[in-house]
Amino acid sequence: MIAQPQYTQYISQPDDQHDHLMSPAEYLAWENEQDRKYEYENGKIIAMTGGTIPHSQIPANLSSLLIPHLRGKSCKITVSDVKISIKSEKFYYPDVVVSCDKRDRFSRGFLQYPILIAEVLSPSTEARDRGVKQQNYMAIETLQTYILITPERPIIEIYQRLDRIWEYQSIAIANTSFEQENPLIHITSIDLQFPLSAIYENVDFFVDEQNQRSHLTSHALLHFFCCQSITSICPIDKMNLSPISLKHQTSHQSAIGNMKSID
Repeated sequence: MIAQPQYTQYISQPDDQHDHLMSPAEYLAWENEQDRKYEYENGKIIAMTGGTIPHSQIPANLSSLLIPHLRGKSCKITVSDVKISIKSEKFYYPDVVVSCDKRDRFSRGFLQYPILIAEVLSPSTEARDRGVKQQNYMAIETLQTYILITPERPIIEIYQRLDRIWEYQSIAIANTSFEQENPLIHITSIDLQFPLSAIYENVDFFVDEQNQRSHLTSHALLHFFCCQSITSICPIDKMNLSPISLKHQTSHQSAIGNMKSID
C-alpha cells in the first residue's frame, strides 16, 4: 500500500536571511552548510521537501535501466541528490540526470553538461517542470532528451532533440496492469529501448479504468493547450514550440510536436 502523499514542494524562504537576492557563489556556499536541498533561480533559493514512494521508485527504476546500458561509456548517472548548473545562474535537482561529457568527469558539486534529464511529476511541481524548468533545461546545449513521468498513471512524455528541433512524444495506456498493452520506449540520444512497464516496476496504481481514460484525454488536451501557451513565452529563451498533431485512441494516446530553436 502506498503511503499518504507528501508531494515534493518548492517554496521560497520567507525569513529575513533570504529576503535579499543571493549570488550564485553565496547560494553554493550557503547550501553546502544546510541539512536539506535547495534549488536556485534568479537570485532566489527554493526549498525542496520529500515526495511519495512512487516518486522515489520511478527514478530508481529508470537508473536501473540506464546503468547497465551505459556501463563502460564514462557516463555519470545521478538520482535526485545531485544538482545541475545552467550557465552558473540556475541550479536544479532533477530526479535523474545522465552526463557523458568529459567536462563533467571530475565534477563534485554539480553537473553542467547533461545529455538526459528526467523529472517525475507531482501536483506541486508539474507547472514548473513543464514551464520554467523545461525551458531552462532545453537551453543547455548538450541536452538531448528531457523526460516527464507521471507516477500515479502510466504516462511518459519524451522530448528528444533532432539537430535544432525538439520532437515530442507522449505514451500512455489505460490498462495499468500492462497485460493488454506495453509500448516500447526508445531513447534515441543514448540508444536505449525498454517497455513502459519497466519504468513502473513495483509501482502500484489505484485508479479505476473509467477515471484512467478520462485522465488520458485530459492529459492530451492539457498538453496541447500548454504547447499553445508556451509558444508565446519561449522566444525569451530562444525557443519556439509548435504542436503538429494530437492523436486520440481508445486505450493508447500519443501527441507529437516540434520545438524549434530560433535565433
